[in-house]
Amino acid sequence: MSGAVYAEQSRNPLAGTVVLTEGGLRVGRRTTPPEELQMAAMADAYLRGQWLGGGGSERPLAHIPAGDGIVPVTRVTGSTKPVRVRRAAEFARALGDMAVRHAGGPAAVAALADRARAEGVPLWLARRVAMGPAGPVTVVVDRRTARVDVWSPSAPVVRIRAPYGVSADRRNPGRGLLLTVGETPAMTAVTFTMRKSRRSVIVEIPQRSWELTRADARSSRLT
Repeated sequence: MSGAVYAEQSRNPLAGTVVLTEGGLRVGRRTTPPEELQMAAMADAYLRGQWLGGGGSERPLAHIPAGDGIVPVTRVTGSTKPVRVRRAAEFARALGDMAVRHAGGPAAVAALADRARAEGVPLWLARRVAMGPAGPVTVVVDRRTARVDVWSPSAPVVRIRAPYGVSADRRNPGRGLLLTVGETPAMTAVTFTMRKSRRSVIVEIPQRSWELTRADARSSRLT
């Protein structure tokens, strides 16, 4: 196929062949455009001689078989889709090289990786940015590892962890949550009621406290 950096062919029209071009990844009849792939994170692992898998796991590129195999492909959402290909090592190299190009080259990838380390958030996790009263606010949420990271240029980073999982106890939904504001551990009190308008979260550190309440169906109010 013209313009393909990796392509499979079959006489069977129903075969789920894989084709990779600069315009996207086609698996069977479904095409995923480049902007839906986590190019920077895949490029970072690839340049270090690794391949990025689910949950941020990595394995050496040298361990990917030359023949038939499954190669994980990471999306911008942070999720991973296993793709079965006929020439696994060739596909991984083609996708890795393409990821480096789309991420801006090796220097740009290194800069993104350095920034991710400074943020304390792995590069493969999806970052969402919204405008706040004092500038952009970046939010990272990963349900699988029960972690939340929130930061902005004008405020200390807030991190939430649940090392033993999230409690299903509605009487104490905040049980097991570890929250820090900057480097300071915070106390949390979660009020859960059947009426959404009365639900709230209170966060306290020695210097001050905050309360998060429901403003409307689409937003909350922090005081």
